[in-house]
Amino acid sequence: MKNKVLVAGCGISGIGAARMLLAAGKSVILYDGNDKKNKEEIRAQVADNSSDETLSIVLGTLSQDVIDQSEYCVISPGIPTDLAFVEELKKNGVPIWSEIELAYHYAKGQVIGITGTNGKTTTTALTGEIMAAHFGKDKTFVVGNIGRLNEIHQRMAIDLLVENGELIANRSDIRHHNTLRIVMGHSCQSGFGI
Repeated sequence: MKNKVLVAGCGISGIGAARMLLAAGKSVILYDGNDKKNKEEIRAQVADNSSDETLSIVLGTLSQDVIDQSEYCVISPGIPTDLAFVEELKKNGVPIWSEIELAYHYAKGQVIGITGTNGKTTTTALTGEIMAAHFGKDKTFVVGNIGRLNEIHQRMAIDLLVENGELIANRSDIRHHNTLRIVMGHSCQSGFGI
């Protein structure tokens, strides 16, 4: 039964995604291929006092049982999408989401996506500052390479989410749902335009 969300990667992005999902009432399987990691240290990083039923941690090999329980997988940006476990998830019909896509689904406001070849970080920072000046810092969140997804789990009712598309620009398997998209430069490799 597909009733849990698989989060691949136990780094900053994965921990942030797990926190957000748990805050939204989801059951989470936090997975990392490195079986040398310490489960208790990972649980402490999530720091939400979840039971073993709402947060399970899997290290090393990803079993078919975990795949069968996974409604979708949120994959951390540093994990290549051509790894064997990702291919196995796809083969089993488990949708693969980026952390940005996860944030989009929980955002209550508008999304601005910034992607392309050059100038993304500068444009994202400037856009974030402009939006924060207009809407307020408590209603504007910059996520991606220069922001933090885990800020969003603290406030589910946000008015604006600014994305630095650098994380997903070259990942054609991930859907893009931006209300506004800004493409920098002229050689974007992801296959989508304005």
